[in-house]
Amino acid sequence: RTKRQTYPYVLESMYKNEADFDGKRVELLKDPSEDIRKNGLLFIGGDGKVGLVPQPNHTFSIEIFHEIVRLTSAKSGSERSAAAYALDRMSAFDPVAAKTVFLRLAKDPDSDVRWRSAVALKNQRGQKDVDLMYKALLNDPSPEVRHMTQISMASVKGKSSVTNITGIAGNSNATGAVVSK
Repeated sequence: RTKRQTYPYVLESMYKNEADFDGKRVELLKDPSEDIRKNGLLFIGGDGKVGLVPQPNHTFSIEIFHEIVRLTSAKSGSERSAAAYALDRMSAFDPVAAKTVFLRLAKDPDSDVRWRSAVALKNQRGQKDVDLMYKALLNDPSPEVRHMTQISMASVKGKSSVTNITGIAGNSNATGAVVSK
């Protein structure tokens, strides 16, 4: 790994000029190196930290949101997964567009990308398209996807997860549901 591909470099490049903090994020997301883009996405999606380094409270721009959406179509599954991670944090910019992207990502060939849709859309259950996505993910061939889908469904307060999982899944392989109210 080169210096440009490490988290310290990403942090250093972002913090050198606080006035252009958002501009640095956009640069990272447009960098030719997949590792740099992925580190930038993980930093943005990291909810305030990379490792143990806190991220200052900065607002994000719509340009960052659009770059993240663009990177959800990257060639690399790990980069698409990192983009989904960042998009989950940024979805408030355009919830309708984010939902559309997550519904598309639920059909991604990479299992690490698919389960992120279940996590991101857990608060939108009860909508027909989202429930159909959950049904598909509960029947996914990947045990990781099925497990993370069940966990995301169980983590929503105020909803009986066992009822919702079995109700959505029908005659699926969804087992091991956790009860949550």
